[in-house]
Amino acid sequence: MMENDKEVQVAVGQEDSLLMQTTHHEEEHEVEVEDHHEVDYSGFTKSELVGAVKELAKEDNFKKVDLALKDIKPLFDEMRAAERKEALDKFKADGGIEEDFEFRLDELDHTFDATTKLIRDRRNEYFRNLENRKNENLRKKNEILESLRTLIDGEDSAHSFQTFKELQQAWKQVGPVPPAHIKTLWANYNALIDRFYDHRNIYFEFKELDPKVNYGQVYIRTDGIDIFYKSLIDNNISIHPNGNLELKPWGQKEFALLDPDNNLLTFGQSI
Repeated sequence: MMENDKEVQVAVGQEDSLLMQTTHHEEEHEVEVEDHHEVDYSGFTKSELVGAVKELAKEDNFKKVDLALKDIKPLFDEMRAAERKEALDKFKADGGIEEDFEFRLDELDHTFDATTKLIRDRRNEYFRNLENRKNENLRKKNEILESLRTLIDGEDSAHSFQTFKELQQAWKQVGPVPPAHIKTLWANYNALIDRFYDHRNIYFEFKELDPKVNYGQVYIRTDGIDIFYKSLIDNNISIHPNGNLELKPWGQKEFALLDPDNNLLTFGQSI
């Protein structure tokens, strides 16, 4: 598999997981999701359920909170319904009619409702901030792409390699972006990386190539480059005299050859 494809697949896999906001968090910049150790709340009293919810209100792990609330709320609602029925039956036994009955919530009911609302509000705020961060990361990655274009289209200098590596590192440090933009961003990024490598190879190592004869130049990023290179040698495939396998200053292990149509093919692997 080509390295470009693997990078995109990894990035998509990581960032697509953020779509399910009820159970997932940012992988690098947010609180890690812990394994949910199931608690049996069925034997809890009403007061104990309220206490459990108050503890959940302190949690930043919303997957854990959602799973716990899924168990707690039906139990609490069942207790509340039983209390309401008991109060209604007593009201009717004392001569009242159901239309006049008004069930009064106790302090535990009010605390439970207020705490679950607090959890919902914190959760909504968290995911609003998460979306804002993803949009900010999108802006940052587009800025890096523009800087790469400027670097590639500009004049080469002694600092080109260093600037290039700094931009690559900056790209890796930016967190997740909105899922709809992942594939396009990575396609643009990899295309610019390949353009940079093409530029360096053509103008610094293969200056003798005649554009009238050598119709094209292609940079192919791959893995297992040592094995691939040896297989070509073993099969008597000619390697370009300036293109033997070696580690380049820009962090790629590369070799190059001419295909039957005189196109220069350069193979590279990140080290």
